Amino acid sequence: MYIYFLLLIFWFFCNLLLTPLSRKQNRLIFVMIAGSTLFLVMALRDKSVGTDTANYLLHNLGNQLYLYDEIINTREWGFRAIFLTYDRIGIGNQGAIALFSLFICFSFSFLYYKYSKNVFLSFYLHVTIGLFAISMSGWRQISAVCICIFAFEMMKNRKLILFIILVYTAYLFHESALCFIPIYFLSYISKLKCRKQKKIVIFSITALFILTFLVTYLMPLVNLVIPERYSILYDIREDQAPTNPLLVMSFIAIPTVCYIFWNKLDIEDELFFYLFCLSIACALCSILSLGHHIFGRLGFYYAPFNMLLIPNIITRIKNAQIRLVAYFFCLLLPLIQFIESLPGSTLKIDNYIFFWEVLP
Repeated sequence: MYIYFLLLIFWFFCNLLLTPLSRKQNRLIFVMIAGSTLFLVMALRDKSVGTDTANYLLHNLGNQLYLYDEIINTREWGFRAIFLTYDRIGIGNQGAIALFSLFICFSFSFLYYKYSKNVFLSFYLHVTIGLFAISMSGWRQISAVCICIFAFEMMKNRKLILFIILVYTAYLFHESALCFIPIYFLSYISKLKCRKQKKIVIFSITALFILTFLVTYLMPLVNLVIPERYSILYDIREDQAPTNPLLVMSFIAIPTVCYIFWNKLDIEDELFFYLFCLSIACALCSILSLGHHIFGRLGFYYAPFNMLLIPNIITRIKNAQIRLVAYFFCLLLPLIQFIESLPGSTLKIDNYIFFWEVLP
């Protein structure tokens, strides 16, 4: 796993070297450096890195009859159609890994470049507490998450039709993407003529209402949007590691601490409102995942926006000393969690191997 630490150190020094440049130049150059190096780490790995990577390649490449059957008989046919295309044009295992990695890195780079006030910190958090680990394994769902990133762009611009098209496309990769549909209503709440505190109360009451009925009618809802093969996620089983309470606490702490600073800074910003509400949604999913693991999966769709909320709050802190302390802890605490959680993780990305290191 030394490669991940080398990547973070490399980004840190690149960020320092780019500091004298203007903010626009700094952002663009760093996103290009971070996005390309992240792509190389993901694309040059062996298929054994990541729990599901080898299984995806084994069952989908070179098995066109299976792919045709899956496309015809399943609702999640988008992912199979991608693999069928790869198979028809002769893309091998490493090519498939590279192409999926390219799409993932482009999506997150787009998000961080457009909305982050500190792209280094966004990429850093992406690796340490973000969706980097799941992007090395869960291709179907991370593809759906990446498509929902562009759906967020459509929501922000209030383009309902394009938003629905993108969420439906994500649904064809992973049916859990339907949980992103209610996010569009944030565009209406944000337009209410009241201060952010009242908007947050409206969102909180709505979230509490949804939470109550979601728990009450959990199983019928899950049966509608989640295929039967994911039923092991409905409850905690003996053969499944329980959700880490420390991880849940960190997801709760993010919107809590950010709200304290946000309130003191008195920022009336539509983007902050969106990011804060999505962070709350992520925290709620984390809490519910203690009893039903499927909510941990749903939280993946909201987690990327924490990587924007944190740096955007820190850069707006006016007191230089407080800003420096906040920056320090945002580097230290995620790194500690990354070091603690990665070894022995069920995602199996800790033993990184380049593809050329494995004998044919």
